[in-house]
Amino acid sequence: MKNYFCFLLLLCASISTTAQQRIKFHNPYISSPLFKYTDYLTANTIQTNNNKSNSASTVIGSTLYDYQSNASMPRRVHNYTSGKVTCIWNGSMQDTNYSDRGTFVNHFDGTQWRTNPVARVENKIVGWSTLAVTTNAEHVIAEPNIISSNTGPGTAFDTGRTFTNLTYLRGPHAAASAQNIHVIMASTSLDSSTGFIAPIFYTRSTNGGQSFEPMTASFAAAAGYDTSKHTGDVGPNAYSIDAMGNTVAILIIGVTEDVVLLKSTNNGTTWTKTIIREFPIKKYKGGLTDKNGDGVMDTVLDVTGDGSIVIDNNGVVHVVFSDLEMYKADTGELRIFNINRSDYMVYWNDLDKNIIEVPTLFDGNNDGVFNAGSNFFGDGKIRYGNSGYSLNPQLSVGISGTAWANKIYLTFVAVNENDTNDVGVDFRSIYINFTPNRGQNWCHPQDISETQNVENVYLTANRSAKDDGDVHINWQQDFEPGNAVQAQHFSGPSDVIYNSYDINPFYPCWGGISSFNKKIDVIIYPNPANAKIFVDLITEMETSASIKFINLLGQTIYNDFIIIKASNNSYVINSSDFSSGVYIMVIESAEGRIAKKIIIE
Repeated sequence: MKNYFCFLLLLCASISTTAQQRIKFHNPYISSPLFKYTDYLTANTIQTNNNKSNSASTVIGSTLYDYQSNASMPRRVHNYTSGKVTCIWNGSMQDTNYSDRGTFVNHFDGTQWRTNPVARVENKIVGWSTLAVTTNAEHVIAEPNIISSNTGPGTAFDTGRTFTNLTYLRGPHAAASAQNIHVIMASTSLDSSTGFIAPIFYTRSTNGGQSFEPMTASFAAAAGYDTSKHTGDVGPNAYSIDAMGNTVAILIIGVTEDVVLLKSTNNGTTWTKTIIREFPIKKYKGGLTDKNGDGVMDTVLDVTGDGSIVIDNNGVVHVVFSDLEMYKADTGELRIFNINRSDYMVYWNDLDKNIIEVPTLFDGNNDGVFNAGSNFFGDGKIRYGNSGYSLNPQLSVGISGTAWANKIYLTFVAVNENDTNDVGVDFRSIYINFTPNRGQNWCHPQDISETQNVENVYLTANRSAKDDGDVHINWQQDFEPGNAVQAQHFSGPSDVIYNSYDINPFYPCWGGISSFNKKIDVIIYPNPANAKIFVDLITEMETSASIKFINLLGQTIYNDFIIIKASNNSYVINSSDFSSGVYIMVIESAEGRIAKKIIIE
């Protein structure tokens, strides 16, 4: 089977792509390396492209059941200061029926991974599990109502026990702190006690998972999350949860719902509500998307249901989620505009309370546009929920008392420029980025998966970088976009991949991009350059700016001041005296900062 897939990989790599869509690329990134890779050596690694860095990813398992989430991914990775790592995923060894489906576990003992698992933990069919780690045990929580536990990293899990009598709930997400476990799940139907259409239910254990309080959908009502302001139409996996000490935070990101933070500082006893962003139509329950009451269908800003939440060491809550645009006529289905609203992730924290758009797409060939495949949806078949070009964001935080303290790391999935199959459907890769200052600046994102003609999706990451500075990640990988469970391609084994990145906290964020700046577009050519560099700037308003060239030692070797007119602007920079090498060109104005790598030959 492996040889068959190797043949497919070589075949796909040899096929040329079709005509490309062109999307305006607002904020070109720096392309110089930011992260260095820490390789946990095993005998089972994936070869990367020759033109990429020399990092490698580890295959820790496989599954024929290749559908891992409806929207947001739960936590499925936990790392320890000892160097041990535990990863879980939805697994099955059957290509139909999936009667053996359940939670598959692999463990890294600090030296090597165990043999790839071929059987589930539980004693019955379950799915969509999440990992919660208490003081002295690991817990796997799966739908509909089962929890399995062990006695610490690397020990065997029991086969499961019931933790709630509500057997109709779906999509568990969990967070643990000390001996407390907090679990949220979703209903897919109306809840009579609250009036919510498809609400989130919550429960907690304060004794390390031995017992749980009754599941309830009314836990947030006292905070104002009720039917007077919300429909509660959330659904499975359109949420995320985190816990640290006595602080618990829940992000609600249901499609057509307000984006809401529920926060508790007393271990889930009481909650406060913050509306991060309102849906344009109050208490929308379907029908015409008419946001201004004129009886005409409007295109409205929406969310995909993909998101993540993490609490830093000072108790500040950080969230990220994905935007899209949508519309709906009186008749017909909800229509999603994946292209218009999928070139960034939305970041927010409850200290600064600013919405910040973090760009996610690479202008790989430096032509000033993003070249996407001509058939992104695969004729309507290739989709991951409501997601667009960017999806599966996950947040991690640096641990207190280290150089990484309170730095926020963002891992996400995004399509690659000029990387499609033979019918123009885009492949996806795994990226990582970080902010050292609560989102004010973001540094250059790094391609973790480093693949071509390979699909990388269903990303999950550890919540804390711990004292080793690593962000630990796993995801699912195969050779076609979409998944076989939903008949989007033929059934075949998907690999489960593990990787860790050792992020240097002192690396200067030359490319920190003021992500609210989308008023200046930049095209630079040629690149690589020799004696002259041509810079075209297109802007909607007149402004002044500085242009700097910074070498990889952080030294400014060129600095000029320019006036940018409200039109097309062209500048020529004499680079004949520049030494050969890699530079970062930074254009900075009151509108923000744009940075891009320049190679001088």
